[in-house]
Amino acid sequence: MSHRKKLRHLTQPEIEQFLLDAERLNKTICRPSISPQCEHSHSLQKLNEALILAILEITGRQAPWILKSSTGPARPKAPPEA
Repeated sequence: MSHRKKLRHLTQPEIEQFLLDAERLNKTICRPSISPQCEHSHSLQKLNEALILAILEITGRQAPWILKSSTGPARPKAPPEA
């Protein structure tokens, strides 16, 4: 049995596949038309925020489909002042 050294980073094809899967998940999360006051809606918002953060950490850039918004360029929130 041979042991392979595990990679420290995803390969470029793996990152591209991750982005495709993440975009599909984002569309699934954002699709339900439920009341914004609903407990499920809040949970879905938190899940989407975690997904967007993971994309930033893994790829080093914003999710590309968010930057292609039909309302104009998306601007990330400024960090709160300390």
